[in-house]
Amino acid sequence: MSKKIENLKKSIESIENKEQTIVFSVPDTQGAPKGDVVQVYLLAELLNGLGYKVTMLYEKKDYTRVGSWLGEKYDNLPHTTMEENELKVSPADILIIPEAYSHLVEQTVKLPINRVVLVQDHENMLNGYLPGKTWADYGITETLTISHTLAGLIQPLVRLNSVQKITPIVDDEVFHKTTELK
Repeated sequence: MSKKIENLKKSIESIENKEQTIVFSVPDTQGAPKGDVVQVYLLAELLNGLGYKVTMLYEKKDYTRVGSWLGEKYDNLPHTTMEENELKVSPADILIIPEAYSHLVEQTVKLPINRVVLVQDHENMLNGYLPGKTWADYGITETLTISHTLAGLIQPLVRLNSVQKITPIVDDEVFHKTTELK
């Protein structure tokens, strides 16, 4: 059996057994609460609870963890940094890249990993790219977004095969009913 077929079978088996890693690239908020980072951590925690392996990826090794403002349990998710260069990836793994991280899209173009752009803010989604370039020019064929409106904006601009809407996660610990004035 050829090496390519063997590797493909190994990747399929890894996905079926939830052994692949879903890597979430997140910006360092330096301790400031940020809604888009909350959504990424809630999604990562949900997948982790369902038995998937997740890793939170930061650029610099001196990042500030989110536990102080989001909750201590989020600090318990595996974390790594690009600066330490410890991340090991395979073709079965998935890298979730925030829309504003054009540099990461370009830097990871040759990695053997499925890269998906997560769009939460349309204003930043094509900043940093050369004019006329989109994610598809860098081998990205899938996008996740949080609304039908954003999906409608993304599809004609970047001409991707797959633009999927995911429902934003609302954590009961963060948002709850109150009798106090809002």
